[in-house]
Amino acid sequence: MKKIMLLAAVISVASFASCKKAATCECTTTVTSYTENGVNILGTQSQTTVSTREIAKTSKKTAAAICGNSTTTDTQTYTSGGTTYSDVMTSSSTCAIK
Repeated sequence: MKKIMLLAAVISVASFASCKKAATCECTTTVTSYTENGVNILGTQSQTTVSTREIAKTSKKTAAAICGNSTTTDTQTYTSGGTTYSDVMTSSSTCAIK
């Protein structure tokens, strides 16, 4: 009976421990719009890249939150010869734990 109680206690403690391990986040990023000084450089095309990154030991739920989808608009403004220029790039990333 004591062995059964001890086994039940060990199983109970193990069930409360969270499983933490490294995870790989894979993202597919697509540049949907790129303009230089108001001129669309991509036309009707888009550029897609796939990247991965390692997320240190964490729970699956936390890793999924870190490895989230995003949409980004990056604007760069510069001046040359007294004229101000602006480049705008919009991209979206779809990410998942692999």
